[in-house]
Amino acid sequence: MGDDKKETLRWNRFHSLWGAEGETDLTVGFKTIVSKENALHGLDEKYLRARLVHDNPKETVKLVYEPAVVQPYGVTFAPASIPDFFGRKLEFHRKDDKETRLPRRWMVAARHGESSCFGFSAWDSKNSNYLALAFPTRAQDGSSTGEFLPLYLKTEGAHGDIYLVVGAKGDGDKIAVSCVEVEEEDAPESLLRAKPGLVFSV
Repeated sequence: MGDDKKETLRWNRFHSLWGAEGETDLTVGFKTIVSKENALHGLDEKYLRARLVHDNPKETVKLVYEPAVVQPYGVTFAPASIPDFFGRKLEFHRKDDKETRLPRRWMVAARHGESSCFGFSAWDSKNSNYLALAFPTRAQDGSSTGEFLPLYLKTEGAHGDIYLVVGAKGDGDKIAVSCVEVEEEDAPESLLRAKPGLVFSV
C-alpha cells in the first residue's frame, strides 16, 4: 500500500468516502463473493479477527470485505488474492443520524446513458442504506465492461443540491475509489429531475 507512514491500513468493513458540514455521509466497502465451500486458504487471519469474513447461514454465498487506506477524497483497497471467486463489488453505505436512526441525507444515484435514478432514496431501491455495484461494471448482457463506469450522486446540502461523481480504477491488485463534487451540468439528466418525493424515470 506504500511506504508512507500516514497510509494506515484500516481493518473496517466500510471506509469514509464523502461528507458535508463536518460529517461522514457516505462510506464505501469492497467485497469479494465466494462459495460457502471456499476455505479461503492463505487469507490473512486478520480478516477473521476484524470480522471482515461474513458467512451468514441464511445466505448462499460468503463475503470477504477488504481493509483500506483512507485519504482525502479517496479510499484505496488492495484486495486479497482469493481463488475461484464469483465476483467483486463496491458497496456504498449512506450513514444514519445517530438519534433518529434514519438516513442523514436524501440521496439517489444515476449513470450517463441510463434512463432513471436508482439506489438509496429511489422509490424502487431494495435497500435504502446500501448500494452494491459490480466491479468492474457489467453491461446489460451481463458481460464485464472492464472498467467501473462513473457513478453520479445527488444529495441536499445546506445551500442547495450537491452533485458528486464516484470513480474507481485499478488492476485488481489495488483499487482506488474517489468521490468529488461536480457541477450540475456534468450530471446525468435523470439526476437533474430527481428530488425528494419525486424519483422516477420520465
